[in-house]
Amino acid sequence: MDVPVDCEAPLRGAAIAESAVRGDLTTLSKLLGAGARVDSPLGPEGMAAIHHAAAAGHPAIVCHLLAYGAWVDARDEKGRTAVHHAAWAGHSFMIDYLADCGADLDARCNLGSTALHIAAESGHADAIRTLLLRGAGKDSRGDDGACALHSASWEGHVEAVSALLDSGLSVGAVTKSGLTALHCAAGDGYTRTAALLLQRGADVEARDIDGQTALHHAAAGGHESAVSVLLDNHADLEAGSNDGLTALHYAVWEGHTGVLRTLLKRGARRTAPSQTTVGALHLAAVRGNAGMVSELVKHGFDLEESDAAGQTALHRAALGGHGPVITELLTSGALAEARAANGATALHVAAEAGHVFAVEILLQLGADIAATTKTGATPLHAATAQGHVDVVRLLLRRGAAVGVTDMREWTALHAAAAGGHETIAGVLLENGADPGAKAQGVTAGMLASENGFLALARGIDGVSAASQLWPELLVIRREDPCPVWPAGCVSPTGGCSPVSDPRSVAERGSGQSPILLNALAALKVEADLRGELVAAADTEAQLRAELAASATAEARLRAKLAEAAKVEARLLATVARLEPRAHAQRPAQHFPDG
Repeated sequence: MDVPVDCEAPLRGAAIAESAVRGDLTTLSKLLGAGARVDSPLGPEGMAAIHHAAAAGHPAIVCHLLAYGAWVDARDEKGRTAVHHAAWAGHSFMIDYLADCGADLDARCNLGSTALHIAAESGHADAIRTLLLRGAGKDSRGDDGACALHSASWEGHVEAVSALLDSGLSVGAVTKSGLTALHCAAGDGYTRTAALLLQRGADVEARDIDGQTALHHAAAGGHESAVSVLLDNHADLEAGSNDGLTALHYAVWEGHTGVLRTLLKRGARRTAPSQTTVGALHLAAVRGNAGMVSELVKHGFDLEESDAAGQTALHRAALGGHGPVITELLTSGALAEARAANGATALHVAAEAGHVFAVEILLQLGADIAATTKTGATPLHAATAQGHVDVVRLLLRRGAAVGVTDMREWTALHAAAAGGHETIAGVLLENGADPGAKAQGVTAGMLASENGFLALARGIDGVSAASQLWPELLVIRREDPCPVWPAGCVSPTGGCSPVSDPRSVAERGSGQSPILLNALAALKVEADLRGELVAAADTEAQLRAELAASATAEARLRAKLAEAAKVEARLLATVARLEPRAHAQRPAQHFPDG
């Protein structure tokens, strides 16, 4: 192509790249003769002309570029040299030529990979042989500790794997995370590659740093044929990871019913949960996979099997709010009233977690709305304590008793007051909650005040006063402002009280002025209040003695609950670690668009 010798640098750069790709030596010579820079970075990845020529397989272009001063080990933005590009393209003759020109065959890109890694990843067995023949290090490791055998196995390149093993590379080489080539091949479902590795002596029981075997990786990936190959080579069905999880657990967690059936057909047992292992049915429930739950039930997994915290799969489904799983379990025969170690039912768990849909399903399928835990808490207590107003409304609509007390004598209103849940307190009061109910001498209003929720305390106490102390106050508040006030009413609040109402005076016919009557009545009220305070002090002393006596029992109960919480935390941590590691540890491709 004709390019003006006085063209601008960007155009010359693009033309050089095109010439290098096409192998157009004539145009390239004109451009270089016109002063174009031989090492100018071209394209989004900073590739120079020598990279384009090596990738395209044009040794004459490379020779010409080198003659004009190009550096044979020049790097693009990803740290790749011409040898890397030739290896990716599989140009053995170009690798050979670059080696003759002094190229560093063990140069590492930004990911720490050599040309041998690249050739293995792209599956070019001839390029692998050429690199090894010309002296490339066969056991070079990337930043993750992977050698070329891992790279080839991750991509399932049988010929590349064979070429590397023929060179003497160890079949048992491991990455920094303990992965063998067999883990890589089986985890990505490359059955032929896995079979070759096993034939060449790979250890079927080799474990990575998480204690997972190749069978774990194959099961997590859902690769039935790879699972079968491993089992045919005597892989241990019951091998547990560091967390005690088997291949069956991983198949269930990832929802691979085909792998599950294969494992069960080959003799996998239905592992019971322990302190470190969650049952398969529990895992399916946590995952919210109703289809997997159905499959497990068909294969005879125990619906009432409980974990270390006493929770069944139904509890786990309720915690996650998985309505379809709850329905599947209950219609399959699971007990709605199964109790955890703390006495909680699935309804308690769903209510506490705020899952309205799950609560509705449980109630429709027979869950007891009045069930209580070992501390006497109802589902209404549980929902109220966590501030789930929609669940509270649903439970009340379905007939939950608003006045039930737990072992602390708390009603749901006390729970709302302690948590500062004003909206819920209002809903409970609208549904008949007693604002004057006392728990060891403490009302809900007092509890709200003690916890710093003063507005809520005033709201509850206002309802209490209006409903219990002075019924006449309601009448006075609804009438016009008190006519006594302008004359000098002694009410400290500047408002009406029953004794200052002139209509009451007239009806009693005392003949005394409203102001005098108000003062006398105030003195009488004060005397009465002092008597009540003395009586209250005696009552308080008795209550404090009772509280002291129950403190030890409550402390023991709290200790048990704390231990149960620790057990559950361990189980949740186990579940969190269930995600398969093989894919997470797989390195990024060096030429993603190749």
